[in-house]
Amino acid sequence: TGPVGAGSVQIDGGAAYATQTAVWLTLTPTDALSGVSQMRISNDSAGTGASWTPFSGFAPWTLDSAAGSKTVYVWYRDALGNQSGPFSDAITLDSSLPNGGITIAGGAANTTSAIVVLTLSNPGGETGFQMRLNNDVSALISAGWESYAATRAGWTLTAGNGVKNVYAQFKDAAGNISPIY
Repeated sequence: TGPVGAGSVQIDGGAAYATQTAVWLTLTPTDALSGVSQMRISNDSAGTGASWTPFSGFAPWTLDSAAGSKTVYVWYRDALGNQSGPFSDAITLDSSLPNGGITIAGGAANTTSAIVVLTLSNPGGETGFQMRLNNDVSALISAGWESYAATRAGWTLTAGNGVKNVYAQFKDAAGNISPIY
C-alpha cells in the first residue's frame, strides 16, 4: 500500500487565508515499511502538469492567482512505487486591501464640542473586519486593533480650536490592511 496520511498536507500551517499566491506546504505522510520517497503537487485534483519529485516535509508552492477558495492536492509514493492520494487542503486567497471610511460628527464642517461621534464604514460588509483609530497619524500605526463598529460615540478630539483630524485604518480577516483614512 502507498503512504498514508489524512491531513498530510497543510497550506501555510493550516491558515484560513493567504494574502499572496506564494505559500508553504507542510507535508506529513507516513509509510512504515519502505518510507515516503516522492511527491506530486497540483492545484487541481487531476494533477495536471504535476511531476514526481523527491519527498520533502516542506515545499514552496504557488496558488492560482484569482481570489477565492484554493485547494492544493498532493500524491505520495513510497520507495517501492506504491502510490496514494490525492490528499488536499484548502485556503482562501484574499490579496485585496479592505475599503473603509470615517466621518466626524456626521460630516459637519464645525462643532462646538470636543466630544464627537465617529461614523465608520465597511462598504464590503466583510466579517472579521477590524479598525484602529487615533487623532495622531503617526500614533495610528501603533494603536491596537479592535472589532469594527459602525459608530464610535464619545470620541474626544485634540484640545483647542482649529481643524481636527481623526485617522482610521481597517484590517480584514485575511490580515490585509487598508490605507489610512
